[in-house]
Amino acid sequence: MKRCTARETTLLALGLGIVLVSFAQLHLGFQTPPFPPSTLLHSTSQSYKASYSRAETTPTNLSAHGGGFVHVGKTGGSTLSLLLRNGCHSFMRHPCYNISNESPASRLIEKYYHVPDFGLLRQSHHDFYVITARDPLDRAVSAFVYDHIRNRDARNETMDPMQRERYEAAYVCFPTLEVFAAYLKGNSSDFHYPYHRKEIHPESCRDLARAAFHGRVRIYSHLYFSLEKIRSFIPGIENRVVFLIRQERLWDDWIQTNRILEDTYGLSSQDSSYDVPVEAREDRRNSTTLEINNRLPVGKTLSSLATQSLCRALETEYTVFFWFLLTAKNIDNEEFKFSLSKAKESCGRYLNMDEMIRKESLSGGEVVEHGVRVKK
Repeated sequence: MKRCTARETTLLALGLGIVLVSFAQLHLGFQTPPFPPSTLLHSTSQSYKASYSRAETTPTNLSAHGGGFVHVGKTGGSTLSLLLRNGCHSFMRHPCYNISNESPASRLIEKYYHVPDFGLLRQSHHDFYVITARDPLDRAVSAFVYDHIRNRDARNETMDPMQRERYEAAYVCFPTLEVFAAYLKGNSSDFHYPYHRKEIHPESCRDLARAAFHGRVRIYSHLYFSLEKIRSFIPGIENRVVFLIRQERLWDDWIQTNRILEDTYGLSSQDSSYDVPVEAREDRRNSTTLEINNRLPVGKTLSSLATQSLCRALETEYTVFFWFLLTAKNIDNEEFKFSLSKAKESCGRYLNMDEMIRKESLSGGEVVEHGVRVKK
């Protein structure tokens, strides 16, 4: 057998190292890019533009970093991704979609972040971020119900034997949402789960439920990537331009965000559109007939006691949600009050939301009086 020379050995090791680092970035969320982030983003954005026929219409005052679209799970982001030329994962060919009558957001957004790409947010430096969101209680309930193995089976999702074994172990303690919520009663942050995030240990249902809810167990993917965790991934987010698209006001927020982007970057209305196609409004990519008709084996029914436990466990998530509402450029006073009213309807009996918002507003550039944002 021919022996490798020292040079060949070095090149082989270097190639293997790059492959391992790329795998870690995509699937483990490690913050170890093989090239400086600015170089990587610049190269990526230029390749996107070069392969798109309308690249010449991109505003000259937009930097190479463009915009970032952050799709938080169970918030309607899948539907919006269909309206973005780059609305797909990093490992897919770009542009992903051929968009006709393209919106300002589609023209300006260079990167899409969802599982498994959230880890790449740590090295991002976008000019602006469009982030999808939803009332935290509604999102938590939807996340649990959507991921439950009995509902996956009802949707006829295929799994290999190893996947099935993991999902069976993940939900053996939690046959219903009510049971899961019961384990969160009291201080839900009080738990002992000294295992790797990929390990599932149902020996203590209480500790597993709390670890899963607070993003310590990877298989519960929609709970794992909370709004709080995603905010922590974005460098210097306090000084970034943020737009928030809430599922409850999906199309209103989409249109308002595009209007602001159009004005900010001087886009001609003749060159772009933010009208929502009828087929997009009707899209239900993450829904099935069973879900629409509320006929899934594991439903969303909760007692008042279970709702109380969930709400109190969501206190931090609501605080982050309010921070985004206060920060987002497209959320005016009326829209802020709409989301606050919805939040109080969900969990206002168990959380002092006015006090939570007061603390958040005092740490920023605004104060809130009677649910209305007022500049300092």
